Amino acid sequence: MTTVAAAAFAGLALSFGIGAIPAQPAPLPETVPLVTAISRTCPVTDVASSTLHAVSSDEQIRLRAVGQREFTTARSPLAVPNQTTATVLTPDGPQASVVGGSLVQVDEQTWWGLCRSPLADQYVQLPGGQGAKLIIINPEQDEALIDVTLSGPAGEITGDGLRGITIPANSQHEIDLESLAGSLDAVGARVRSSVGRVLALAQVSRDQGGDFATSTVQSTQLIVAAIPAEASKTTLLLTNPGTSRNVVRIEALGEGGRFELPGFEAYAVDAQRTIAIDLTDAIEGDQLALVITARAELAASTVVNVGDDFGLEPGQADDQSTARQDLIGVVPGTGSLQLANPSSGEALVVVDWGADQAPANRTVPPGAVAIIEVPAGARSARIDATAPIAAALLLRGGDQPGFAIAPLQPAVRTQPSMPMEADPGLGR
Repeated sequence: MTTVAAAAFAGLALSFGIGAIPAQPAPLPETVPLVTAISRTCPVTDVASSTLHAVSSDEQIRLRAVGQREFTTARSPLAVPNQTTATVLTPDGPQASVVGGSLVQVDEQTWWGLCRSPLADQYVQLPGGQGAKLIIINPEQDEALIDVTLSGPAGEITGDGLRGITIPANSQHEIDLESLAGSLDAVGARVRSSVGRVLALAQVSRDQGGDFATSTVQSTQLIVAAIPAEASKTTLLLTNPGTSRNVVRIEALGEGGRFELPGFEAYAVDAQRTIAIDLTDAIEGDQLALVITARAELAASTVVNVGDDFGLEPGQADDQSTARQDLIGVVPGTGSLQLANPSSGEALVVVDWGADQAPANRTVPPGAVAIIEVPAGARSARIDATAPIAAALLLRGGDQPGFAIAPLQPAVRTQPSMPMEADPGLGR
């Protein structure tokens, strides 16, 4: 009887875990996956329909029109014509990247609107308000609250409807700039959101040319990747958002190396101003890139006139990060790829033009630029460089009208996982 009772008690003890040997916990993963995919929003204009071009490091791209919630899926690379609504691009995989832009061809003009991610603070610069409007897109599922600060050569530009703007979720808001700055030769818009994030840009439509003005950010060192030799006029737009005068140095990267532009070794920009600087005579028709160095943070863009059209190119932070060694962009038409190396050493560059295309190889000396013609049939460009560079496509020639500049962007650097170390004392 005693033996039976003991056996019964032992069975109950084991069933309730009393006196049992603790089970070994499941092993923790040594790494955890990272989500590095970034969505981008692509603009449209009310002047004409556009063709959406996009490419992804994955095979599929998810698309959603702003104002809708449903996604569709398309194969990369893609070209979708007759677009009249801004579109959100999302990679299909958690670690994939996607880039693209909106191509508009109308009245002997070519426009290029880069697909960008929404930001909480950004700048849009354009050559005055004539024929221009500011476009603010909220692609998120929650409303955004923003303030817009406009500036010109004489200082801040005031007007109704610039402060405390509520942009509903999944919608677009526009501000007419012609009524506020139509007589000016330079205008800058700083768009800041206290709630949510938005994409800010502008459209400029004139008889003498048209384009999208893509947003840029402020920095103490900026680079503009591409000014072609056939430019009839080159204008640099500078916005000083600070409360004191800023001083900038403008340098050029040319085929022979880096040099200061004569007369622009120390150029003053007054506080809270956006100004236009004509660099045509200083450039003298050379193929160049520009490096702008300032005492305090500012924003910069260029207006490049070619023929009867112009292209707007936003400045990029020249931060010398490793992200600038891996660039990607779509190829929406014929033209050439300009490479700019602001580094102190040479850059070995390999350009992958996509399927069925032979790669291109270039060695770009320090402080120099190089040109590669886009091969027929190429639909994307992926750059791998041994030093941080900047690059842009100069869209011109062939059967396409006008001129536009399409900057390449850093590819999302996919780190598939990050180390994870268990803490035995966690939770005690």
